Amino acid sequence: MHDRSDKGPTMNAAHSAAMSLRARLTHGLRTWARDESGASMLEVSLVAPLLFLAFFTTLEFSYMKVREISLDRATDQTFRELRLGLINDPDHEKVKAAICANTISRLTLPDCATNLILEVREVPKANWSLPGENPNCINTAPPEGYEPPIFFSAGAENQLMVARACLVHRPIMPPFGFVASIRRFDDQGNYGLVSRAAFVNEPS
Repeated sequence: MHDRSDKGPTMNAAHSAAMSLRARLTHGLRTWARDESGASMLEVSLVAPLLFLAFFTTLEFSYMKVREISLDRATDQTFRELRLGLINDPDHEKVKAAICANTISRLTLPDCATNLILEVREVPKANWSLPGENPNCINTAPPEGYEPPIFFSAGAENQLMVARACLVHRPIMPPFGFVASIRRFDDQGNYGLVSRAAFVNEPS
């Protein structure tokens, strides 16, 4: 028979070592779980992208709205001059130049001369038909030899006129997040800002 009396201390020592290791691991895990030193960094990493998205979305909307209001104001003043006959021999280029020379246009619409196109039409009294829903806007990816179609008529005295001005607005940020929900003018991500007006030519 084998004498097992000498194995008792060895087994007890191994058991004690295992228990000590388990206690250290448990203590270490509990300490790690209670450690909050990196909690603020985690919060920042989660919240910062949302804050930046909200900031740039607000910036994009604000910039676009300022330009839209400026276009409405400039066209309203110029179409009033057109209605009163204050623009001699009006044509597309003269009226467009008057809009782009407006003080507010020079401040907020620096691309007015290249990205703005007008559409001024008579409303026929026979059927009172209005222009189609889609405004005449400049082609942002023109083919070779492209010339934008111009629909401009000064009209006659007491003639009902409808006018639209389309300015292609290039965004300052790529189309992602909430900004992507805005209807785009073309596949390049540009917007079409359209100002509309109706007036009757004053008699001279």
